[in-house]
Amino acid sequence: MNSQEFLNYCYLLRRYLQVKHDGDSCAAKTSFITLMYRLEELFHLSEDIVRIYMDLNPQNAGQLFVELFDLS
Repeated sequence: MNSQEFLNYCYLLRRYLQVKHDGDSCAAKTSFITLMYRLEELFHLSEDIVRIYMDLNPQNAGQLFVELFDLS
C-alpha cells in the first residue's frame, strides 16, 4: 500500500468515526488515535514474529509447526 492510499484510508476512517460518534469530534479523534496506535503495535508485533520465524531452526520445531509454516 502506498502512502497516498494509506492517507485516503485514514481520512475515511476519521470520517466514519465522526459519524459513529454522532459528530463528537473529541471522541472520534480519541478513537482514531487509539486505533492508529494499535495499528502501529500490530506492525511491530508482525515484524517480531517474522524475525522469530526466520531465526527458527526447522529441525528444532515440532512437526505441526513445520507443516503450518512450510519449513520443510
